[in-house]
Amino acid sequence: MPTLPGSGVDSKFCVILGAQWGDEGKGKLVDILAQDVQLCARFNGGANAGHTLQVAGKKYAFHLLPCGMINRSCKNLIGNGVVVHIPTLMRELEDLKEFDHRAIERVFISTRAHILLDSHQLIDGILEAEASSNSIGTTKRGIGPCYASKSIRNGLRFGDLLHFEKFEERLRELIRWSQKRYGEPGDQEDQPSQAMLRQCLREYNTKKAFDPENGARGGVSSVEEEVERYRQYAKLLRNQIVDSVTFIHDDIARENRVLVEGANAALLDIDFGTYPFVTSSNTTIGG
Repeated sequence: MPTLPGSGVDSKFCVILGAQWGDEGKGKLVDILAQDVQLCARFNGGANAGHTLQVAGKKYAFHLLPCGMINRSCKNLIGNGVVVHIPTLMRELEDLKEFDHRAIERVFISTRAHILLDSHQLIDGILEAEASSNSIGTTKRGIGPCYASKSIRNGLRFGDLLHFEKFEERLRELIRWSQKRYGEPGDQEDQPSQAMLRQCLREYNTKKAFDPENGARGGVSSVEEEVERYRQYAKLLRNQIVDSVTFIHDDIARENRVLVEGANAALLDIDFGTYPFVTSSNTTIGG
């Protein structure tokens, strides 16, 4: 069937966005298109969104990884607008090992992408409980607090991992800042869950916060453990951290097919959505 001129069907650069509040089926479309591209990129959001894909009868849940991971010949880029909880990213890569034991070699992360810490998730829970009846219903994945760190300029980026001595210093500073600002009770009496999260932040025992019963759902039990965890991440991801602008333009110059997948949707855009009931990032083409 002939295609209309200017329809974009034959374009080598394709962006998939949602036009409502999410759950429009973007993942199914991206899954199909990703089979025929050389680079798949994400540009916004964090682990508050995601797609579930089925490959050879097995389901894979991607909250951070681009859908191009199910194409073994496709490179995947996590762009500068994404906030990345590295433990979540590593769990997704671990789940993919049976499908592709070298999956990590196909994932590249922008030096400018911000790192979402366990402390951001604790703060998200504290603020959500504090809002009470005025709550907007966040996913409590730490997305908003991480973007807040980005905006007030005390956040950490993947490029910082390449200089670990300085990274460690800034990581400790950010945790101290978070403990001072959110670790102590406010003017109003805390709810039990809120008091527990504040205590976990003061002690930096995120293992207890994520799973009070037995600590089996990840996390760390101290700041020192957090530093060592990120030291290992820095070694593991060093070769995957790239200048995303150069990276994507090199593929465009080679006339490779590039697919960009948006998370969330237009009506959740921080600027153009149904504010304040929105996410914390730009979800449209402007992102």
